[in-house]
Amino acid sequence: MTWDKELAAVIDHTILDPSRAHSDIEQGCEDARTYAFAAFVVQPYYVPLAAEKLRDSDVRVCSVVSFPFGANAPEVKVRETQQLLQDGAEEVDMVMNVSAFLSGDLTRVRREVGDVAALCRGRAALKLIIETAFLDDGQIAQAASLGVEEGADFIKTSTGYARGGRRGGPGASGPLAGDGTGYAAGGATPRAVRIIRSAVGSHIGVKASGGIRTRAFALSLLEAGATRLGCSASLDVIETKKEG
Repeated sequence: MTWDKELAAVIDHTILDPSRAHSDIEQGCEDARTYAFAAFVVQPYYVPLAAEKLRDSDVRVCSVVSFPFGANAPEVKVRETQQLLQDGAEEVDMVMNVSAFLSGDLTRVRREVGDVAALCRGRAALKLIIETAFLDDGQIAQAASLGVEEGADFIKTSTGYARGGRRGGPGASGPLAGDGTGYAAGGATPRAVRIIRSAVGSHIGVKASGGIRTRAFALSLLEAGATRLGCSASLDVIETKKEG
């Protein structure tokens, strides 16, 4: 396969499907190593396996905290993170408590982000998932800024598991048409990435994730300001020439 090596270098190759077995994760490790992806994202259960298989590579092992809803108590998120670090994770993607954020309970949101960031500092990169599909423009900017203030290294758009359109806006009862200007249900858009980048400045990472299935769309997200992409269809995204 002919592939875009520069694009592969900013992709977090992702396998979070709960139906995947050990053999799938082992193959994912091989793919991550072969194509030199930035990181390989797996369920917490598979972190020890991925850490062992990728031990002598440059691919970072990443896993998730409070995924996909973000509703766990701050103490639980801390304990989850501790276990991931103990098992060998080098990057942590934590879901913000979106319900608390939308309820105005910013003290709780700040606490959970700050506590996990403190635990990760010097040990692993923290990516805060703010679930942009449920937020309007102002809320996206506010959540992104809050995350940076509390120590997140990256702001990430989505889990990819959200359903429904932007809260309180067009499409609130279902997915929006994918025209690049609205919020696709559950996924990243260039517009959301631009809002996050504007809010956090140039020194913070921005990870776009959810619905990235083509190289063209991936490049549009990077052009909008993303520095990392989360993809489960990574091989399709990086391929530049179809064989046969």
